[in-house]
Amino acid sequence: TGTSALFVGASGNGALSISGSGSVATTYARFASGSGATVLFTMSGGTFTNTALNSAPLYFASGASSSGTFTMTGGTANFGTGSGGGFAYGPNSSATMTLSGGTLSWQWLEPAEGDNSTATITLSGSAARLNASSVLRMSIGTNATSTFAIDSGVAAIGTFVLGTGIDSTSTVSITGGSHCGFIDSSIAFCDSGSVSRAQQLAMASTILNAAAGYQQAYLQAAVAAQSAAVAGKPLASMHAL
Repeated sequence: TGTSALFVGASGNGALSISGSGSVATTYARFASGSGATVLFTMSGGTFTNTALNSAPLYFASGASSSGTFTMTGGTANFGTGSGGGFAYGPNSSATMTLSGGTLSWQWLEPAEGDNSTATITLSGSAARLNASSVLRMSIGTNATSTFAIDSGVAAIGTFVLGTGIDSTSTVSITGGSHCGFIDSSIAFCDSGSVSRAQQLAMASTILNAAAGYQQAYLQAAVAAQSAAVAGKPLASMHAL
């Protein structure tokens, strides 16, 4: 009812399914928080709303070596209005999100937040939506891996921060795109895909500009924080940070 926390898979395996006019509202949500736990979250209708207690929206696959799958074909989901929500949050965890319908929004989501974690998010179909003001901060764990795949049906793209973790990797792919979709005009032996060149260029531009803009602000803040932290220290200590 939106007045208490929700734990699914806290000490073992768990599942949550919402369909029809079903409704789940919570102030805080953790999925697969137990060590080695597995969780399955499916939505074909209804609503899921997380109002974020203590600015911590939702943690998915949050236990060590845990795994989780979120599949959405319909309905409306809001993962939280606060900051710091983790997807594949636990160390050595893995999480998969597949959206082919419905509406999903979040304020801040961090795929592959845990060390050695893996996260995959795939969005497709004209019904799938993202909140244009949302932040997607990918692969912030050490040696973390995240993949984000979208197609031309996704109407809004939020802010991307790519691969800020040590030895981490991030991949953003455009489903139905082509090599020649990244250039302004065709050349000899050009390939093509289901996404038009205009669509692909617009999507790539949005993703890269969003990533570059936030990355610059993030790095400037990090440099400022490090400069404050090493003030008055010898150069060797500064170099070691």
